[in-house]
Amino acid sequence: MYKFKNGPLLFVLAFLGCGESSNVEDGDDVAPEFISEIRINEFSADSGDDNENFLSDWVELKNTSSSDIDLEGYFLTDNVNKPTKWMFPKTNIEANNYLVVHLSDDENQTELLTAPFSLDSDGEYLALIAPDGKTVVSEFNPYPNQRHTVSYGIEEEQSDVDFRYFTTPTPGQKNIGDSYEAITERVKPSMGRGFYEEGFDLSLESDEESDIYYTVDGTLPTKENGLLYNSPIALNKSTVVRSIAYKEGFLSSDRDAHSYIFVNDVLNQPSLPENFPVEWQPGVAADYAVDSSAQPRADLLASLRSYPTVSLSMPMEDWFNPSTDPAIGGIYSNSVDARGIEWERVVSAEFFDFSHGQEVQAEAGIRIFGNASRFISRPKHNMRLVFRKEHGPGKLKFPLFGDDDINENVNGYLLRGGNGDSWFHPSSAQQEKALYVRDQLSRELHQDLGAVEVPQSHVHLYINGLYWGLYHTIERIEASSMADTFGGDEEDWDVVKASRHDGMQVVDGSLDSWGELQQLTMDVANGMKDISELEKIMDLRQMSKYLLLNYYGGNRDWDDNNFQAAKRRTGDDKWRFYQWDSENVFKDDVDVTTDNHENRITAMHHRLLVNETYRGIFQESIDALLKGDGLLTVSQMKNRFSKWIEKQRLPLLMESARWGDAHRAPEDTDALALWADEVDRIMNTALESRTATTLQQLAMHGFDVN
Repeated sequence: MYKFKNGPLLFVLAFLGCGESSNVEDGDDVAPEFISEIRINEFSADSGDDNENFLSDWVELKNTSSSDIDLEGYFLTDNVNKPTKWMFPKTNIEANNYLVVHLSDDENQTELLTAPFSLDSDGEYLALIAPDGKTVVSEFNPYPNQRHTVSYGIEEEQSDVDFRYFTTPTPGQKNIGDSYEAITERVKPSMGRGFYEEGFDLSLESDEESDIYYTVDGTLPTKENGLLYNSPIALNKSTVVRSIAYKEGFLSSDRDAHSYIFVNDVLNQPSLPENFPVEWQPGVAADYAVDSSAQPRADLLASLRSYPTVSLSMPMEDWFNPSTDPAIGGIYSNSVDARGIEWERVVSAEFFDFSHGQEVQAEAGIRIFGNASRFISRPKHNMRLVFRKEHGPGKLKFPLFGDDDINENVNGYLLRGGNGDSWFHPSSAQQEKALYVRDQLSRELHQDLGAVEVPQSHVHLYINGLYWGLYHTIERIEASSMADTFGGDEEDWDVVKASRHDGMQVVDGSLDSWGELQQLTMDVANGMKDISELEKIMDLRQMSKYLLLNYYGGNRDWDDNNFQAAKRRTGDDKWRFYQWDSENVFKDDVDVTTDNHENRITAMHHRLLVNETYRGIFQESIDALLKGDGLLTVSQMKNRFSKWIEKQRLPLLMESARWGDAHRAPEDTDALALWADEVDRIMNTALESRTATTLQQLAMHGFDVN
């Protein structure tokens, strides 16, 4: 809706049934210093990465007058309650011309005219405010949903003010080209995603006069590829229905997906399901079967619902095409070599059956991730979801972790199968010690020691409607998650990791600050620098707790490998360390206190042992954690361990049915019996002695352990 005023033109935008600005009434005089010939002419809330210099969101203003205008003192905001969110500096906008304001949360952006916020593609408030901080000059309250690489603005070829979606954005230029009135309404199915016992007919609805296309084989629904919906779909087996709606003059709807899981199909999942390949790689037989014969049906159904559900769906070729060409090969069939963005595929991901009751579906990038977990001998591979604007949301705003309903802002979502703490590991010795809790317990302990760990949870996973097993989920340790948690911009962060074969590696940023840290510990050890200099960038007490946790666990696959750390280069930030892939703790009574790996935290520790201040800090942590009622004492650890065991007991029923026989013959000991034996060993042997053993090991380094 818009208004024209007597005298200067005052342009007020209010879209989709929202009212006009409460600060402007018919007949009001407009203060002469308020230039009202300025309007929001076009904006992008979901910019693409292929438009040079327009990688961020942006707003285009147009000066409709015949004179240049200085916008100094005006405000741009995306919050109706904060009209003065960002003030224009001295900024000239020429007569009958355009000005582009970039929108970015990067506080260090100085090269462009940039407001310090970004726009929500789901729609929100956007306004240009006069210098009095109150009068609305131009606003959307709110603007409608936006689409990636599509802008929204005024069609300037028309005499009336007409808002359109433009498939060719024109920041700083006249709005021309193909445009659309609105986005077609998303397809609404008659039945919600979830678990079913009996078949039903599924109806699909969208806007009137729209055509709905759908698929049931994981492929993208399009006019060319999909089935035209014209009558209810009979469903009586596990199916993922992907759909899209088209309407003349409108943008197509967002693609949707709804998973309908028939529980009998899951419990009787065959060794060769229809339309799935016999082999995953040449000479490598596929493994699909669920053996549900050993457990009561009611227990297995409870197991399926014990954790939330993630359902992934994409073309079968993207999963299992054996070609090694990254343009067409499947990621599962090339698990060892499918690395990097050229092997990223687009997948529909559904998240449902959460205790908080919410659900969401989004398209994202998917890759195989990890090292040993990629091997063909470990058939249940780790996977990583990457939320990118070119696929769907740039970040998934959804409560993925824990039982609360507080949204996380997740860019990288990791699905960890278990690998080194699982029944599908090729080593029988590893299978016999599988617990599916080691890494999870280690992360929780580290957090309880004062560290800020990445959030974690568990889900039951499905691939194109087939049950794939129990997965441990965490947010990826990267610049995005660090910036969301601790502040700053992604470009401010250095995130590093260790690999036994490739040394220290960069996840984001550079290795420079890590090298500087190493040099500083050498200078402190040599007496060239005071330890107070090190304490400016390192919390030595937290460092000592991190080391003691891994010493206590006997983490034999750590530091030279499976080590991650992060630090922000701006401000007074300090290095943070993370538990990573701690799947080998509590397996053997090993001594890792002597580990001294070059360019790692263990090397720093051994250097600093010559410093009395550091030794004192380390001794304080020993006294706090391994003595009295400390966190790493017998009764405390038994309590923590038993809680995790009880948490996993029910979910592991379905994991056992799916993967318990991956490397075990029928005559071998049942996987759940192995698990029970290992639980007994940990509770009654390993944890009974581990505190005393760790103290004895530390005594060899001159620490007081009495």
